[in-house]
Amino acid sequence: MLLDTPLAEHFLDFYAVSPNSKVVLTTRSASDWVKSRMQFDSTLAAPLHSPCGLKIAEMNLEAAARLYEAHERLVRCIVPADKLMEINVFAGPVDVPKLVDFLGLPKPEYMPLFPRIGGEESRYDEENFLICITGQIRRLELKTKVDRLFLPLANSGFTVLVALVLDPRPEPKYINRPAGEQFSNYTVVDGNFSTLQQAAEMFPSSIYLIGDPFIPKDYPVDERYVQALFLSCEPILP
Repeated sequence: MLLDTPLAEHFLDFYAVSPNSKVVLTTRSASDWVKSRMQFDSTLAAPLHSPCGLKIAEMNLEAAARLYEAHERLVRCIVPADKLMEINVFAGPVDVPKLVDFLGLPKPEYMPLFPRIGGEESRYDEENFLICITGQIRRLELKTKVDRLFLPLANSGFTVLVALVLDPRPEPKYINRPAGEQFSNYTVVDGNFSTLQQAAEMFPSSIYLIGDPFIPKDYPVDERYVQALFLSCEPILP
């Protein structure tokens, strides 16, 4: 598997030696790509095949955008349709099950999220907030977090990056307050999310997002830690 630079600039060379390969073509607005590339690093290669040291900063930006579009057309022309899949991470969620099928990978029990980029504009010089949400997906409440934390940060000009590391299993585990138990002014209920994809839809497009299904048994806990934890919880007698 080959990714990113220098693959795009040498696509013809790589594809010539492996013409039966499957190709995932990532696309976006050409003008936005050029603007973002210049902002990130103007010394990177120009968007043409075998650029031989030519940098994007040495080109007319309109010409660079047209060359970017020409590269997309070239890939579509050369690669057979059944060997080609296009994705645009700036135009809505990527269909992860479709991508898994295309790559011929075994379908996981719980689908991960494809990393989501927050909006068309890349912002490299602003302050970032990285926030991780963990727990059980069936007990997840997101609305107040989005309304009171994520949106105010994003609207204040910060780049907000959210990591969803959630247990996706359908049976939530309640320890102190089981579902259905009533209290003076509320009742404990299960949440309304069952997949990472559903949770991701709660976040506005301006927020960067990654998500991974987390099964606690994937990481066995050292028994010494468990014993020490119980010891630390013993009541202290006078």
